[in-house]
Amino acid sequence: MRRVMLMIVTVLVAISLEGEAVGASRSHLPRPATGPAATSGVAPGAPGAKADWAPADKHGFGTSRTTASKVWFTLESGELTETYYPRLDTPSYRDLQFVVTDAHSFAEREQDSTVQRTTLLDPRSLTYRQVNTDKQHRWRLTKTYVTDAHRSTVAIDVRFQSLTGRPYQLYVLADPSLSNNGDDDSGNCSKSALVANDAQSAAALITRPALVQASCGFKGVSDGWSDLSAHKRMLWHYASAPNGNVVETGRTALTGKRGHQRLTLALGFGSTGSGAVSAARGSLSDGFRALASRYARGWHDYVSSLRATPRSLTTGAQRREYTVSAMVLAASEDKTYRGAFVASPTMPWAWGTGLENPSGAYHLVWARDLYEIATALIADGDVAGAQRALHFLLYRQQKPDGSFPQNSRVDGTPDGTNLQLDEVADPIILAHQLGDRDAATWSHVK
Repeated sequence: MRRVMLMIVTVLVAISLEGEAVGASRSHLPRPATGPAATSGVAPGAPGAKADWAPADKHGFGTSRTTASKVWFTLESGELTETYYPRLDTPSYRDLQFVVTDAHSFAEREQDSTVQRTTLLDPRSLTYRQVNTDKQHRWRLTKTYVTDAHRSTVAIDVRFQSLTGRPYQLYVLADPSLSNNGDDDSGNCSKSALVANDAQSAAALITRPALVQASCGFKGVSDGWSDLSAHKRMLWHYASAPNGNVVETGRTALTGKRGHQRLTLALGFGSTGSGAVSAARGSLSDGFRALASRYARGWHDYVSSLRATPRSLTTGAQRREYTVSAMVLAASEDKTYRGAFVASPTMPWAWGTGLENPSGAYHLVWARDLYEIATALIADGDVAGAQRALHFLLYRQQKPDGSFPQNSRVDGTPDGTNLQLDEVADPIILAHQLGDRDAATWSHVK
């Protein structure tokens, strides 16, 4: 009997100690805000979970044809994924998606809970639309993406529809990863703008109509998804989240019912927070229709400058595939360092694994990949683009001993250390194909 009593006491003590430990850990978690939903205070839990990158199976890639707009977007799994600024080797946003709730029984991210369809709206422009329909057929989101030809802004036309006739709450969930590193950002959030910055650049998310609630937090601890998934509505309203893996959240004015179905979202970038806000506001002031028209016109002009599609392409689907491939190659050129065409705006095997952070590898310039892109440009009629590629290889990437690095940043700074013979030979072949036999080119070939 004494042994049984001792065992019971031991178990009770263990349970008591476990309760104290759980209570201690919960004391570090954010508590629901009380009183009015004012945005204030600093988010707890810095620096948050370790930053990673989105998967590489992209369904869309776009940018303006202008060099004034130094921003590129990618799409995957029904959401906006890596967005590049100010160079095509520098991802500066991990992802941006929406959360839908009924404020009491469910909260779901569109990435997880929808049947997704991404389409190219215009066969002569990199204008994409995502249609995400709730698997339980309660709501639908339709999003159209372009970039501002005059500013470094990604613009999204958003339509939110209730399919049941009931009102829902729509939240935007944004994960900045500025300057190729998501672990050192700082967020400042208000209903007028969700702003993130680090030592080098900044991003500002602004909507029209404006957000009705906002909060900054640290991923996995005090971020908006942690709040919404637990409470089905926003209870945390933190004004700032300094120096960590920041996630920003805003409740939109949309309910999905008639009259509350549409907004424009502008994601502006700049070297400072004020610059990013200015870019986003300027784009919103112009309006999505004007932005989309300028964006499409730039691509239409480019496609019109190319040779006609080859006669061997006998179906409309083949000709469309050829044209969109030509546009994607053209979009893969950096806008500061012309001729620097990256291998891919993704990293097909390492992103999300923690193997490379900051990221690299494929959104760098490889001489062999650049050669393949340049010869495709020659074939489709963009000889000027191929000439810029050769100029980049010879005058920016080539080393003093005549060799070429395995790969480089878009400014020509070597990244890889291996010496690969095809990458040394390909620029010579490209110079021959372009017919460049002047003395300056020969000095580099020699």
